[in-house]
Formats: sequence, C-alpha cells, structure tokens
Amino acid sequence: MSFLSEYEKIISRAEFRTLTGMSRTTEWKALNKGLLPDIVKLDNRILGYSLSSYMDWIAKNTFSCKSN
Repeated sequence: MSFLSEYEKIISRAEFRTLTGMSRTTEWKALNKGLLPDIVKLDNRILGYSLSSYMDWIAKNTFSCKSN
C-alpha cells in the first residue's frame, strides 16, 4: 500500500471494473500478477484504488492511434 494524501479520492473496486471494463476474475488475475495499481485498504472489508494511481495506470497502459 502506498501513502495517500489526506484528501485523496478512493474509487471502489466495482467502480474500477466499470471504468476499465474488467471482470472480477480479470481484475483478480491482474492484481496477482502485479499489473494493477496498489489496493488501498480502508477497513477490514473495504478495498479500493486511489484515483491518482488509477489515472497513472491508465496513462501508462493506453496508447493512441495516430494517423499520419
């Protein structure tokens, strides 16, 4: 887990899957392979992702198709 600023927005795992289009199984497999941002544990039952780590992850894992 990484350090979060006091005002960091946390998105739920369900919201993350909606934004990425991933299934729960795909998310689980990618987490185990270390391919996703670090999980933030809010309490014993609630997990999520920091919005900034999600945005960084999206920027690193998308590419643009430029036409020449």
